[in-house]
Amino acid sequence: MAIQRVFLIDTIAFEKSLSMISEVHQRTKIPVITGGLVRTVESIEEALSAGAVAITPSNKDLWENFKQ
Repeated sequence: MAIQRVFLIDTIAFEKSLSMISEVHQRTKIPVITGGLVRTVESIEEALSAGAVAITPSNKDLWENFKQ
C-alpha cells in the first residue's frame, strides 16, 4: 500500500498530485491513500478518479459526503 501526502498550495500542486496518484497506481497496481490539505469534495472526487482508494481529509464535514 502507498500513502501519499498531498499539500495543495495552489492549482499546479493539485494537478501534479493527481498525476502522481495516477502514475503510482498505474505502475505499481498497489492501493494509494492520499491526503494533506484536501479541502473540497471536488478535490476528493478527482483524487479518487485518479486512482486513490482512500482520502484522509482532516475536515470531518467532508467525511459525511462519502459514508457508505
